[in-house]
Amino acid sequence: MYTPPPLAELYEPERKYRFTELDPRVGEVTIKQAFSDGIGVGAVAWNAGDALARYICDDSLAFTSHESLNSWEGLDVVEIGAGVGLVSIVAARKGAKVISTDGVQDVVMLLEENIQQNSFVNGNCSSLESDGNAFSPKALFYKWGEEVPIEIQVGE
Repeated sequence: MYTPPPLAELYEPERKYRFTELDPRVGEVTIKQAFSDGIGVGAVAWNAGDALARYICDDSLAFTSHESLNSWEGLDVVEIGAGVGLVSIVAARKGAKVISTDGVQDVVMLLEENIQQNSFVNGNCSSLESDGNAFSPKALFYKWGEEVPIEIQVGE
């Protein structure tokens, strides 16, 4: 059974998450953090994000209430308030096409760094586009409640 890390680990500059036991294709994800007064709580990977990432990894849980879905492969996903990007990176490794957003520009920069660091690590991407490139989340600045960027508008 999974036991969350101690709260003190939330403030480490880097955290490693291992999902191999749930899905070997997802493997390990390394998240850089930058918790400070200037950036805020979005620059930290929280235990709730870890729990959601594990839920995404376990297809037997994630698709029990969706008869027509049985995989993350090719699904369009938008994460609002993605923070450091743990959930987005895991969803992309499961094959989803992910747009990750956050409303703090410094957090978006950290999100982009984490996406770059993890998107092609050890070949741990489960889905390949037709040209052989693994899906990688796209990071965008977006404040909840403001006009939705064209990149994430449905049907655009």
